[in-house]
Amino acid sequence: MALNSVSLRFLTRRKVLLGGAAASGALLLAKGAAVAESLTAPLPCSLTRELEEGPYYVDSELLRRDIRDGKPGLPLHLRITILDKNTCKPLPHAAVDIWHCDAMGIYSGYEKQSLMPMGPPGEAGPNGGPPRGSGGRPAGPPLDKNGRPFPPPGDFGGPGSPGGPPHSEITDNDRFFRGVQITGGDGIADFLTVYPGWYQGRDTHIHVKVHVGGKDVLGHDKTLKQAASDPERHVYSGGHVCFTGQMAFADAFSDRVAKLEPYRSHNLQRTRLNEDGVFESHAGDVFVQLTQMDMRRLEAGVSGSMVCVIDPAEIWKEQHGPGSGPPQRR
Repeated sequence: MALNSVSLRFLTRRKVLLGGAAASGALLLAKGAAVAESLTAPLPCSLTRELEEGPYYVDSELLRRDIRDGKPGLPLHLRITILDKNTCKPLPHAAVDIWHCDAMGIYSGYEKQSLMPMGPPGEAGPNGGPPRGSGGRPAGPPLDKNGRPFPPPGDFGGPGSPGGPPHSEITDNDRFFRGVQITGGDGIADFLTVYPGWYQGRDTHIHVKVHVGGKDVLGHDKTLKQAASDPERHVYSGGHVCFTGQMAFADAFSDRVAKLEPYRSHNLQRTRLNEDGVFESHAGDVFVQLTQMDMRRLEAGVSGSMVCVIDPAEIWKEQHGPGSGPPQRR
């Protein structure tokens, strides 16, 4: 029996959600040649937009799929497909490096910087900050040596420029919500994490880098808390970074997540996508496609997918400070 127009629209939408699976030609249909052709058509090979690295990157490159470290939040099964823009085919042996904040907007490695000292409720914090006893504040923009915030991300080389704010100074040894996976022959890297929270000035997002030319090595990582009990950790070593970007989430879905625990305990109003100085009009280029695992219960978790088209020959180098412009590439 021929597929009707409603079925066609459903399957075409499913193709979008499946992302890389459709590109690899894994989906076959017994009937409906026209539909099969649309489902297996190659994805467009235009380069994915690069966005700034931000101030909270830690160069630990720890190889692991589950990056939660026991932290609470809505489970997110994230699949990132890397395509080589020169061939429009999946890129194997690429190291996909991701990091993001926790449900309360805190980045590992920068927790002391992100939390205010506790005190009697209502008492003003240092330098006119949030009241002591409020449970801390989300990670905000880094401060200069005089205690003043650096300019918003868009002030470095223009709106959405990869030349972002300077790096903050690492304050602790935690590495939750940070990890690296190496793509297989299908170009896919899978992670188990949680839906990120948010902090002042930014909407919900995940950072991503892609490294090529390096390898998986068994190394001694002294920067991790676990080093005392488990000093031998697999890390990615060598090679170069060829892509740095950020992944965005639809505001409507983030609004739903914000009603769940522990997110609803976070009383900071979230910056919307159209107010975010990094994404601005570019969020549609870097959306994570989300599918609810159980349609009756959002708490059961979500799966997310995104396709990144990169040029592995590019060499990416972050530039910091006003007037620095985009990253150096050669």
